[in-house]
Amino acid sequence: MVLAVAGVLAVALAVTAGVLFIGGGEDGDGGAVADGAGRTPWAPGPTDPRRPVGDSRDITPVVADDWQVVLSERRHTAFDVPPDWRALSIDSTFRWDTWEPEDPDVPDYAFSVSDIAVITEPECGGRGNRLVAGTRGTQGARDTAHAAAIIAENLLWANYDQGKAATYDVGEPEPFTTEHGVTGHIVRATVTDVPGAIPDRECPVTDGMSIAVSYLGPDSDMVGWGLVADTGHDGDVDPAVIESVLGSIRHYDPEE
Repeated sequence: MVLAVAGVLAVALAVTAGVLFIGGGEDGDGGAVADGAGRTPWAPGPTDPRRPVGDSRDITPVVADDWQVVLSERRHTAFDVPPDWRALSIDSTFRWDTWEPEDPDVPDYAFSVSDIAVITEPECGGRGNRLVAGTRGTQGARDTAHAAAIIAENLLWANYDQGKAATYDVGEPEPFTTEHGVTGHIVRATVTDVPGAIPDRECPVTDGMSIAVSYLGPDSDMVGWGLVADTGHDGDVDPAVIESVLGSIRHYDPEE
């Protein structure tokens, strides 16, 4: 569910040799690799009263006048999304359930991002989110290249492949800069051959992609930003739109 939380979120990465844990936060978020039948995350519909509706701050988008600004006070980050994406308010969080919630040794959710925007297709069912983008902490990562690589693979694992049966192609970290003063690293990744249908989704999906960025915020803390999206369907997001979203990532000072 979309919840208001605070603190630094932990990261878990499914790798061939096992599980890499990164950090822990004051909000207790964590992750672990779990096998079994999966569930996909949920976000409230456009008319759901639990959906945050906008923000009182008058923040101007940098991509186009009709785009929306997603703000993260905790990560001191802003980014723009198109008008047809659902931009949720500050402190929203998107969590992916773990696939073995009954196991006392496994956290009840695998991964999360905060201060989010989503694309939801109603015909895909209540959990049929085609795209999720948001920010997160990177506590424990060695540097921005390391953090971006972990986030990119975790997004694919949590959304499509907690059974660790699909095929991954994770690119090398590359330098990332925006004209707004953000400097760090970016990693692009894909997953293919996702086995079987993902439970609670009426739209089948076998392929997906993720993009992760990490950079130093104004307070010198590392910031993580990630996007995960279904691919190979009629509603694929235009790559040029995603590049515009990436280019809009910028520092945000809630005191200004």
